[in-house]
Amino acid sequence: MPENPYILKFTLKQHTPIIHFQHDQEGATLRATEVKPKLDLFIMKKCLTSKNITWEHDQDARDKFKQAALHPGNDNDKKPWKNWLMGKGKSINIALDYKIEIQSTLDKYVLFSAMPLNLNKKDSIKYNADAIKYFGNNFELVDDCQYFADSEFIKFQQHTNNINPHRTYWNNLRPGLMFNSIQCSIRSTSKSLRERIKLILPYFFANTNFGTRQSKGFGSFTTPNFNASTHLNFGACLYQKECAGDYKQQLKEISKDWKFLKAGFNHGHIYYKSDLMKYYCMLNGTRWEKRNIKKEIHSRYPNLYLNLKKRATINRIAGCCGDVDTPSSVTLNANTYYIRGLLGLTEHFEFAQNHGDPVKIKVSNDEIHRFKAPITFKIVDNYIYMIVQPVSQLLSSGGTRMFNFELSPSILSCLAVPANFNICHFLNSPWLGDNFELVSNWGDYNLTGITKNLTVAEHLGYTQK
Repeated sequence: MPENPYILKFTLKQHTPIIHFQHDQEGATLRATEVKPKLDLFIMKKCLTSKNITWEHDQDARDKFKQAALHPGNDNDKKPWKNWLMGKGKSINIALDYKIEIQSTLDKYVLFSAMPLNLNKKDSIKYNADAIKYFGNNFELVDDCQYFADSEFIKFQQHTNNINPHRTYWNNLRPGLMFNSIQCSIRSTSKSLRERIKLILPYFFANTNFGTRQSKGFGSFTTPNFNASTHLNFGACLYQKECAGDYKQQLKEISKDWKFLKAGFNHGHIYYKSDLMKYYCMLNGTRWEKRNIKKEIHSRYPNLYLNLKKRATINRIAGCCGDVDTPSSVTLNANTYYIRGLLGLTEHFEFAQNHGDPVKIKVSNDEIHRFKAPITFKIVDNYIYMIVQPVSQLLSSGGTRMFNFELSPSILSCLAVPANFNICHFLNSPWLGDNFELVSNWGDYNLTGITKNLTVAEHLGYTQK
């Protein structure tokens, strides 16, 4: 029987588990309802870029594509675009006119823990009757990764990193899914649209992840003809590092790298200051929100502050402006910003206590609730890629985007996100180790206090492509 000329068929290779909100439904797979809108937008942006048409945000890109499609003028390249649109542009929703179907067979479930687990005890849950009841005999556990949603349901034995399988809420966990094979088909009556989709599919899947926590490497798929040098070329800058092993080790590696970049690392006797915090502190003396929040708690809730977990020693940053205690909140706020927001907004911060649950500080802005992190980690075979996009213009276009930091019922502080952040400049700036000195010409990269000639990205093992 001859192939249907209106159908484009292709297969996908899966590299990391996809965290699926319908994991418990039979036939759950990579969702066409997620893939198609993303593919539509990817195609529209590529078309606009080819015509030097810029956009401010995703909806603006859709609007400008529709405008160009309906009013192509004498541009022959734009003339087919109208026929690509649903209803030839008369539909309320701006979408391309094709249907996509995805079929797959489930290989295994994957459970996640943001906490590092005792390696000697990790495999024991595979034989726990409660876990087997919900996930069968074929599931894996990935610990110390960037997935926190199930943290409240995973219970540990007291004062240990051992999961308590009898107290863990297995039915509330949202597992990742790994598939044996993924067969896809796209149906469209437009030959030019089918040809454009066929051309762009390898680029689309190479630069896109799916499901929950997709920016942290989860939900990675590629077409069989993936070539990093050819297909990974959509971003402000691109980095890669080799990381042999399975996706479990690679997801843990991403978690470590992300902690070093954004929030810093503090576990056991290992403490590492955030690279982003050091970058701003040494660049122009800007301090970050964490220090501000703790000082406000100390001022307003001294008893609560005494119960916060603290390190025995504090590593001061030599020469950084305002690194000594400042009693005046006015002085403190003068050069303090919500720095971590540049790498992705969060709903709240947590501060561990010596006794009791962590203290949660709510972060809010009436206009901006969330935006995609500017760094997407992509895992393909034995490599981890950092696909870096410019920071959202909602945050970078001005220094007036204010965020409230609330410890109910009071607002502790109101801080702005720094303006004009160049993320590639940050990743390519010299890495500042634990022992370094402030130099006046740091912004020009002429350093005297650095013992290793490494950039921030190189310190984490990444090379720029």
